[in-house]
Amino acid sequence: MHWTAPLQQRLLKLFVKPSIVGESPLNTAPHTYYVLEYKRSSQPLVLRNLLPSLTEDQLLFADSGGEQPLGEDLYSLLKAQRSNTDIKIRLVPVSVFYGHLPHREKSLLRTLFGESWAKGNPLTRALRILLNGRNTLISVDKPVLLNELDDLPLEEASRKLTRVLRTHFQISRRTVIGPDLSHRRTLLGQVMQHKEVQAALDQSSGKNGGNRFAAEQQSRQILDIIAADFSPNIARILNSIVTAATRRLYPGGVHLRNAEQLHSLSKSHQLIYLPCHRSHMDYIMLSWALYQHGLMLPHVAAGDNLNLPVIGPILKRGGAIFMRRSFQGDKLYYSLYKAYLEALSHHGHAIEYFIEGGRSRTGRLLHPRTGLLRMTVESFRTTPNVPLAIVPVWIGYDRLIEGASYQAELSGAAKNQESLGNSLMSLGILGKRFGSVHLNIGKPLLLAEQDDPEKSVFEQARLLGRQTLKEVNRVASALPISLLATCLLSQPSRRMASDQLLTRSQQLLDVLRRLPKVNLSLPETAPHAWLDEAVRHQLVSRRENVICVSEEQAQNLTFYRNMISHLVALPGLYLLAARRLGGCRSQTISRLIGQLYPTLDAELTLPWQPEELTLVLRDIRDSLTETGLLIQSEQRVCATESVICQLLQLSTEPMLLRYYLVLRVVDRYQQINQNDLLSQSSRLAKQIHHSYGFQSREYADKRVFSSFIEQALSNGLLRETKGRLMLGEDPQPVFKLARRILRPHLIVTVDQKLGSAG
Repeated sequence: MHWTAPLQQRLLKLFVKPSIVGESPLNTAPHTYYVLEYKRSSQPLVLRNLLPSLTEDQLLFADSGGEQPLGEDLYSLLKAQRSNTDIKIRLVPVSVFYGHLPHREKSLLRTLFGESWAKGNPLTRALRILLNGRNTLISVDKPVLLNELDDLPLEEASRKLTRVLRTHFQISRRTVIGPDLSHRRTLLGQVMQHKEVQAALDQSSGKNGGNRFAAEQQSRQILDIIAADFSPNIARILNSIVTAATRRLYPGGVHLRNAEQLHSLSKSHQLIYLPCHRSHMDYIMLSWALYQHGLMLPHVAAGDNLNLPVIGPILKRGGAIFMRRSFQGDKLYYSLYKAYLEALSHHGHAIEYFIEGGRSRTGRLLHPRTGLLRMTVESFRTTPNVPLAIVPVWIGYDRLIEGASYQAELSGAAKNQESLGNSLMSLGILGKRFGSVHLNIGKPLLLAEQDDPEKSVFEQARLLGRQTLKEVNRVASALPISLLATCLLSQPSRRMASDQLLTRSQQLLDVLRRLPKVNLSLPETAPHAWLDEAVRHQLVSRRENVICVSEEQAQNLTFYRNMISHLVALPGLYLLAARRLGGCRSQTISRLIGQLYPTLDAELTLPWQPEELTLVLRDIRDSLTETGLLIQSEQRVCATESVICQLLQLSTEPMLLRYYLVLRVVDRYQQINQNDLLSQSSRLAKQIHHSYGFQSREYADKRVFSSFIEQALSNGLLRETKGRLMLGEDPQPVFKLARRILRPHLIVTVDQKLGSAG
């Protein structure tokens, strides 16, 4: 050890504030050795600050800087292990990163702002520690047990382990700071030479009679607009800005759950993050949270409506990949975009895009838009040697920044167009508080296991899209505001005593936490804090000991209610059928729900697969019985008269009423085109939903009606002839069942408004 080491160690303790992630704890257990990437003086000293009793003999280095090679150290340890089988020698790889962002070539200055692939000289290394020491990441990986190599000859085991450890550090560095980036022009040149791009250029120039050179120049301009221009400087500045803004906007914190699985997976797979999309904050929060947890910043596919003056270039340098809203009919643009994503994949970049395409204004998941997912599947089939993993992400907010604008759009107002002026005006939100952000990582879908070569790319992407969204909803959070909203909006009076509201919310949570095959995240705060926060955010109003909701507040609360409507649907429907069908057999209810399941699934993206529905319904029946909401007697079931039981029923009934409404409109007119059917159904839904205490704008959302019409066509309830829709079978059995399940006054209201006695 150099005589200056104690002084260096004390200085490092002042400047280096590490965050530790990984699969193994740091300790000085007997026969434990730590392997570092480089024999730089700072790395072992940083480790010794964490483990003061660590000795020099316990440190090994993948790159020893010209001193004793790693292979010789490993040979000695392997020999010691084999000479004494009673001991178990462990090697623990440890990586140290002073700031973890990718480095871009031809910029000496950037070596001062973050970790890079270049080792740098002593001065740049010192400056890196000085500038980034407080942003140090220490990654501790799974130990290697030397006794597991006993079946190999000593020399071969030493060589193999040396090679594995050196490769490990390369993978670990790429996983944390990103790939060793080529110059952007080189990468775009590779895209231009892609065979599909060349074929599209041939077709485009031949079809339009233009010259090939002009077509290539235009394509390069398009590609330059698409491609990110990642800058570690800008990314570091953005990280600081987002950190400060997050502390103001979200004092409750940003909670990233289930991320532990990504650290190991990212070393063997390219990660494709597919989050749901509820706010413009989604891509900011997810990228920031991944960075804070020591994961590579993903390149994010963003709509070109965000490519604004000043803001667009900044976003590109933060990793944004701009795209048109639609590629349809433009094969050249499609080829350029696909080839660029493929190039990023081959370089090891993580990528993020929104499977729903646009933001959900209602809180429910939208149907998957599979354009980019088709590109991903095509690229994987072309180069299956690059393993890909799709990472579903559920995102939820205690309070939504865009809440007011969403309700305006649902009421018919034009969508606000993104502009520099609007972006600057939005800085006013920094004076407000929005609670917490919740980011839940679902079970990754490995394409090597999911892809079926017998299916077309289109069909495979469609199935993957649905499966991804099901997994997104499977890992949802039961946010306090969602529980409160569900309870309050089930009351036509829109008012409830505080203690009653909290009791019902707790009972609702107890029902949801017992749901089978979901990974539900539960509230972290005490129940009394739920109401305090909702009142503080003006989502509800408190008058003495009564919580009440205005018409405007009710509109906003529908968004938060809808975030858990996929969890409430099956228990609510089970209780509704048990109550209205009067002590029927459980098999009857299961058959009824089985018939309705495809329609409910299309609207709500339920987290269960159709083939597991029988077992799921059995578990739901048993859990409802355990909570006292259902009574079983000789294979017959009956719902109790409890308030929470009625609440669940009233949360489900409006969906069934909407389905009945569509079929009655078709029955009334005998034949009707789809646009007229949507208009008539939406208009009547606005009027009828007032029976539930307020006129819900999202209840009349035409996209929900379109989903039901599509399902009704597929299962034969409706049929289409020459652009006209009509009933596909005798509707009377369906209407008879509806009259048994839906409350009579709702049936009468629908029939009266249609001007028919039914």
